[in-house]
Amino acid sequence: MFADWVITSPSMLVVFAMLVLFVSCISVLRAARTRITKPSRWWGVITLNLIAYCTIALLLWQPMKPREVTGAITLVTDRGFEAEAKSGYAAPGVLHGGETAGLTPLPSVQILPMREPDLATLNLQGHGLSASDLAALPSDIQVNWQAPVLSGLTGVRWRKSLPLGDKLFVSASYHAPEGREGDIFTAELKDPAGNTVEQARLKSGDRFMLSATPKLDGPLMYSLTLADRLGTPLQQENIPVSVQMPARVSMLVVQSAPSFEARHLLEWAARFDAELSVHTRISKDRYIRQASEGTEDTGLPPLSGPSLTSTDFLLLDGRMLTLMSADERIQLEEAITSGLGVLVIADSVLLGGLEDAPFSPLSGFRAAAIESQTTSAVPVWAGGANETALPILPMQLTNPDAEVLIRTATGRALTLATNVGLGKFALTTLRDRHVWATSGDNATFANYWSFILSNIARQGRDHMLLPQAESTIARAQEMVPLCLLSKNEAMGLKIEAMTGDLVRHTRATQTSTLSPHHCAFFQSDAPGWYQISIENSDTLANDAKAGTADAAYIYLHGPDEWRTDDQFKRQNASKRYLALRQTEGQGNVSRDLLQKAIPTFWLWLILVVSASLLWLERKLD
Repeated sequence: MFADWVITSPSMLVVFAMLVLFVSCISVLRAARTRITKPSRWWGVITLNLIAYCTIALLLWQPMKPREVTGAITLVTDRGFEAEAKSGYAAPGVLHGGETAGLTPLPSVQILPMREPDLATLNLQGHGLSASDLAALPSDIQVNWQAPVLSGLTGVRWRKSLPLGDKLFVSASYHAPEGREGDIFTAELKDPAGNTVEQARLKSGDRFMLSATPKLDGPLMYSLTLADRLGTPLQQENIPVSVQMPARVSMLVVQSAPSFEARHLLEWAARFDAELSVHTRISKDRYIRQASEGTEDTGLPPLSGPSLTSTDFLLLDGRMLTLMSADERIQLEEAITSGLGVLVIADSVLLGGLEDAPFSPLSGFRAAAIESQTTSAVPVWAGGANETALPILPMQLTNPDAEVLIRTATGRALTLATNVGLGKFALTTLRDRHVWATSGDNATFANYWSFILSNIARQGRDHMLLPQAESTIARAQEMVPLCLLSKNEAMGLKIEAMTGDLVRHTRATQTSTLSPHHCAFFQSDAPGWYQISIENSDTLANDAKAGTADAAYIYLHGPDEWRTDDQFKRQNASKRYLALRQTEGQGNVSRDLLQKAIPTFWLWLILVVSASLLWLERKLD
């Protein structure tokens, strides 16, 4: 009987009460010994006192015993599976039209263990549960589930926020319905005006990628359509993108001779409102200056300390770096350490003398000659796609501490960047980027320089919103994380619906002490566009002095958008969950719940009876 009892760890308060109870019991027994002379009566009083004190001890430190539970519940996770379950629960969004079909709707799957404390077996009908819902289930609940056949667009990825000039890339996979695995399908990416930008032909199971270049900034809605060979649409989904004007960057080009690169950079800067100043050396201390509109001429030498301090990005050719004076090199090193980003277009002279170069940011870089007749290659970078080969130096760049920004299709590094203090120093063997512009591919030219600036240039903003992950699809009625980077401790977010019927202020909390990473959570029942702005204010009010540091748009999808992608993610999470339980030997478990070994009613009854008898004994004394 007592072998299966479980005594839980007591709190400090219970331990203290037990000590007081023990001292009180000893005192009462000694007093009874002094007061009572008749042995039989004394033993009776002793017995009643021990019963009363033991009962109080059991009430304070309640012993438990396991109780096996065998309850089985069916949970329907998707529409279309209601008929398979005559009773049970339905996940949020499954039931509609007021028809319950014997199912009880759940506001959240995570409250199911509280609704059903005796649950031992959970039978899932549908495409499974998300990782967060599965994590909320008790580990001793057995889950039975069979993955149904899935058809539609899955595994979709695209950048939810990008600067104007960058390309939008959308990738996904398509799984055809049963019986149509051999058919040919067409995926089309359409712009906000409904015009087809790009399309791809594919079979079931193929992964495809489509791209477009947004022409405007702001919240834009592209669409992805999947059709069969007859042109009948099978699935159409929204592709929302928040396009922002690039942060105004101060760029400086210092070159030893005129170049086509500088001329096309000036045209690019005029289109994207960048501050660009080009200085071409004509003698030891003289330069010819060209600049984009709105760029101020300070009259300072381009490589002087004050000029470099006010610059975010510096582009040098290799010969210019070798011609710099010792004082210019020292000032440039100090500027890089303070945050300046520098890209040097290497030449054979610079690469041949890397080991003896008197410029400290070059330390760690090495170059080896490549015996190859190939003097051109198609450059590849994250988010970049082109087919135009550009001239490259026949040298292999290496640096164990550097990051590869640009490479060839075969993996050969073309541009390496390394951190120097607060700034970045990059070296490249890629030449003549202006070929993209002269051949009419201005989009690739703009995309390349946008990528270079985002990875090398000085990060001038103190507060910056972080973009959503490419695979994340924010949905209405779900908690959506909103994160930012800031050096301040008190940061907030202003969330405003594009319809104007919602304005909310919320505080962003640091993820850890002294961390620049802040996050807040946002939830709304209404799908659509929302503008997110950073508020640099302790009160999170509309303080005109505080202003906003960064703003972007976020789109909340409706429950029927990207449904197959959500089902695909839940299927993968459920498969991983069941595989892990099988690996850990938890495939078949019996669930035990702890219940009170002695019902509280009987303990109180025993206490009242024993206390009453002791009271009568004192009255008869």
